[in-house]
Amino acid sequence: CVSRFESYTKVDKHRYLASKKIQNPTLKLKSRRLVVPIFNIQYEIRSLQYIEPGGKKRFVSASEVAGNFFPIGFDIKNIASQKIIYVAEGLATGQTINDATNSPTICVFSANFGLKTLAEIRKVTQASLVVCFDNDKTGLGKKKADEIASALDNCVVRIPSEPGDFNDLALNKSIEQVRSELLQGGLRLRDY
Repeated sequence: CVSRFESYTKVDKHRYLASKKIQNPTLKLKSRRLVVPIFNIQYEIRSLQYIEPGGKKRFVSASEVAGNFFPIGFDIKNIASQKIIYVAEGLATGQTINDATNSPTICVFSANFGLKTLAEIRKVTQASLVVCFDNDKTGLGKKKADEIASALDNCVVRIPSEPGDFNDLALNKSIEQVRSELLQGGLRLRDY
């Protein structure tokens, strides 16, 4: 995965990024597909996620996604010294959270991978973990986030006030709404 990722070109513009109103200079491009590197806590690339311009996603086959993550807004080598880390399911949500809070954020790629990934991260940092999973119809995001908060110390949950994820909330409302819900626990205290 490492040599593949290094051979790809830096991304300047991409339809998926434009549709989500985000940017990330560490991503790369393979043909028309956006490429997201997936790291373990030893700073090794363990997989790649490919995102088509229309948003369809796939991972490199026979690679390790569960237990690993993509860091946003910080150097992975400095993970141990972080005071707070926000946790999102997907790239667009993670980048939106980082844009709203200017705080280190990680993408775990699925709510189902959250606990395994954060248990690995807890081995190297005592940072406050803010789990910001999706508000899906099935309730899976909230359920998995609550399981993580129960299993790990110094961990809280923030779920968007509306169906969808925090990127959807930014697109439908504003980045300020995202910031307010993340920093005030979704209670929107400024409204009262």
